[in-house]
Amino acid sequence: MPSFVTQLKHFKDRGFDMLNKLFWPVAENTDQDSISFYTFKAKPNYLKSGEDKKWIALQIKTLSPFAQGDHYVYLSKIGVHIWFARSTLNGTPETAAQIKLPDGEHWIKGQKNNYHQIWKNGVMTECTIDMNTTSPSKPIQFPSSSSGWAVQRKLDKAVKKPLFWFLTLCLVLCSAALWAIVGLITATVQAEIVDRENQALSLDLGDKLNIQTQYRTNQQSIKKIQSWQTENGYFPESFAVVARELSKLGSWKLNQITWQNKRLEVEFSTKKMDISSLIEQVEKQALVAQVNIRPHNAQDTWVLEIQIK
Repeated sequence: MPSFVTQLKHFKDRGFDMLNKLFWPVAENTDQDSISFYTFKAKPNYLKSGEDKKWIALQIKTLSPFAQGDHYVYLSKIGVHIWFARSTLNGTPETAAQIKLPDGEHWIKGQKNNYHQIWKNGVMTECTIDMNTTSPSKPIQFPSSSSGWAVQRKLDKAVKKPLFWFLTLCLVLCSAALWAIVGLITATVQAEIVDRENQALSLDLGDKLNIQTQYRTNQQSIKKIQSWQTENGYFPESFAVVARELSKLGSWKLNQITWQNKRLEVEFSTKKMDISSLIEQVEKQALVAQVNIRPHNAQDTWVLEIQIK
């Protein structure tokens, strides 16, 4: 069963193949007529990054069997694959454009030539022209939806250039700006539509809204009438409580009354009265929250302060 990394690489290759066909729909030519000689050279371990081009150029110069001619080069992870031809190649050699084969020995029948191939570690390490016509050759197969095993996608070449990433960044920024503009226009249009619908709804329901507002106002008025005893302006009963308790304890004279925010202040004069009993009796009343009393500057005069609940 293929590992997760293998599946991920497979999906990545398929995605790159689709993008490559999208941006470069015209496929490169495949040369099925020219006779080419194949050579594979493993990449040495000491080769540093960035030295590939010089090393490949050296291999082309030293391995080419022709003083003049043409060649096709493909660099894989394990080495360089070179096809040498006496004359100019008219595209990619057919053995480079074919599908990847399983590791092992294979006999392939091309357009004009038969090939004996040896595959190892997923790449073709040997490829010779088979002159034996009785070999069990299979017709050469080319991939239908992707590039050949030794054909570098134009997309792979493009991603190595700074210009590609600059253009990609510009495309992303332009797409983001376009998305923001479209979103802003859409939001503006929707807001105008909602505003028009609200205006139409207000006109249609104007009478009903007025009736509902009047109903709520009347309800609030009724609640105020029902709870008038708890409002800040309820003075009569508060003063009646004080006057009743004062009268029980003796004669007294009212000098001044102050009423504000449920706070009653009564200034009165009396010669004989049990002030402690007055405070005790007033505190017992249900509507009284707090009681204080203090003497006035005038003789036999007191100031009674009551906080109503």
